[in-house]
Amino acid sequence: MSGKRRLLTLKEKIDIVETYNREKLSVRDLSKRFNIGKTQAAGIVKSRSELLSKWQSNVNTGMKRSFFKVNGFKHRSFAMIGS
Repeated sequence: MSGKRRLLTLKEKIDIVETYNREKLSVRDLSKRFNIGKTQAAGIVKSRSELLSKWQSNVNTGMKRSFFKVNGFKHRSFAMIGS
């Protein structure tokens, strides 16, 4: 296991999801094969439907981070209160 978490692109995550769907590997086997942590592999498997929908909607495949959360603070207004 590596000491630092790897940031994966969307394409790399899709490769992991496709391998999981095709070969039905465990999270431990996925983490060994792709040289990532077990927690990271489990998170990718858990969010595979969201990742596949992003992939199908043709978002940037080289993107490593998504800065806008689906259910987070995306719709939060930053206007000053009381002005």
